Amino acid sequence: MKSLPLTYNRDLQEDKEPLFDSADTIESSLEILIAMIPELNIKTANCLERAKDPLLFATDITDWLVQRQVPFREAHHKVGELIGYCEKNSILLSEAPESVLSRIHPDLPKVWKELFDPQKSLDRKKTIGAPNPSSVRQRIAHWKERLKTTNAL
Repeated sequence: MKSLPLTYNRDLQEDKEPLFDSADTIESSLEILIAMIPELNIKTANCLERAKDPLLFATDITDWLVQRQVPFREAHHKVGELIGYCEKNSILLSEAPESVLSRIHPDLPKVWKELFDPQKSLDRKKTIGAPNPSSVRQRIAHWKERLKTTNAL
């Protein structure tokens, strides 16, 4: 801001167009969502079936290794190699052989099947914004209350 009010006033005007464009885009997107949400037909059984894809749990495996003091970069690399091994050998990640798992971490074979449980996976995710069911319920309650208050104005 130094010197801008005296000499480069035009610079302060050029930042407004992208801001207004963004606001217009958000407004249009919200109008689409408002029309779309009542028409949604969620097929829960299909969602649950697709949530069992073993590759969706690669992050869970990486997180498990990090919790056991494996540096993230190394854990990420090891899981990537494991996925490559499984693809090369045409096996599902969840069916990786115990001998390969124990080379990654000696305790990994003991918890392997547990890492592929969709509900347990969600329950383990407790950071802000994560899909932990109790966190999601809290956010839904928060926004229902907030929107009720907003609509009353």
